[in-house]
Amino acid sequence: MRGEYLNLRRALLASTGLAVVALAVATGRPARAQDATWLASPGTGDFNTAANWAPGAVPTVTAFFGTSGVTNLSFSAGSTSVGGWTFNAGAASATASRSVSPAPAS
Repeated sequence: MRGEYLNLRRALLASTGLAVVALAVATGRPARAQDATWLASPGTGDFNTAANWAPGAVPTVTAFFGTSGVTNLSFSAGSTSVGGWTFNAGAASATASRSVSPAPAS
């Protein structure tokens, strides 16, 4: 009898664990606060491109800048929020811009 109880308990625990994992995958995880450093040789000047940052995520807390071949930044996302900007030793001055197209006349 005790063996059956233990087997049932193991099965329930395993299925509960699988359900939690499935739920996390299905609903996605909330975004974490992220510090990131602008790469020395980013692929583009787009602030919102994760590949331009180390560790591969757009910063939401602090954006760090050092020596880089790309210092003209643009923002492709409709809304960008970052907690702060830090320019380390060797960082060139940076220019940031956001292009907005006027709405077509109706």
